[in-house]
Amino acid sequence: MPATDNRRPARRPTWLGLTLLLGLTALAGWAAWSNWYAQPDPLSTQDRIQQLRQANDAFLAGDQQQAVAIYERLLKRAPDDAVAMQRLAAVRMALNQWPQALKLARRLAESSPTQVVGLTLQGAIHHHANERIPAIQAFQRVLELDPRLEAMPLSPRYLFWEYLARDLLAEGRTADARAALKRGLAEGDQAQLMALMGEAYLRDGAELDAAPWFERAIDLAPAHADPWLNLGRIAIHRSQWADAERFLIRAAELSPDSVDPIYSLSQVYRRLGRVQEADHLQHRIATLRQREAGSP
Repeated sequence: MPATDNRRPARRPTWLGLTLLLGLTALAGWAAWSNWYAQPDPLSTQDRIQQLRQANDAFLAGDQQQAVAIYERLLKRAPDDAVAMQRLAAVRMALNQWPQALKLARRLAESSPTQVVGLTLQGAIHHHANERIPAIQAFQRVLELDPRLEAMPLSPRYLFWEYLARDLLAEGRTADARAALKRGLAEGDQAQLMALMGEAYLRDGAELDAAPWFERAIDLAPAHADPWLNLGRIAIHRSQWADAERFLIRAAELSPDSVDPIYSLSQVYRRLGRVQEADHLQHRIATLRQREAGSP
């Protein structure tokens, strides 16, 4: 029985640049920035730090274009300014300007001090573009260079393991995905990683191993729909109709615009002979698909 499909359309996560920017800020720290600026140049260290603060504040206030302008001005004066380059890449990602972000990430990866940051950015960009193989290659190279992920900029840290596991699952590498998730979960319990561990087992048909992971994910984050959906699918496969109905109703409540839980619930109702309820859900599915087809 298939689990949730990870080959989803390319996403446009406006929060991704913020995630990276905050991670990079935590990594470097305002006071530590002076270490990047040891060489003399036309702009003083204090002036640079002030401009970086202004760009950061502009980004957090939602003025991404102002942040871009400040970072580009800094890079025009000092093309190898790694901090400005990192933050400009993060803003480009928030603006869905993937080619420009990738170009900056590659530049960062060419320099030893920023290689891990650049490779992480490359992996995140490829992941969100559904370019699974180059994403996996970039993330695995990060692990080779920085096994403890001390310089890895994503924050929260579990995003690194989530992206890598999703890409491995999409490539059918379930054992490798479980290995990555095990490493991520060793750092602490996290509902999203637990749900993905369940999916990795489910893709191999190991329902008995998968179900406890979905249950643990629900215990930690009961408002996430996917674990409920997958427990419902397992219950269908086991002909446990009452449990299937309960799980799928909850999944549909948590994700009302998703077709998957509604479709699975309609299957349960047809199996139980509740044809009118199944037909009602089919009409709802048709409405959702029409709405999705009309979306830009």
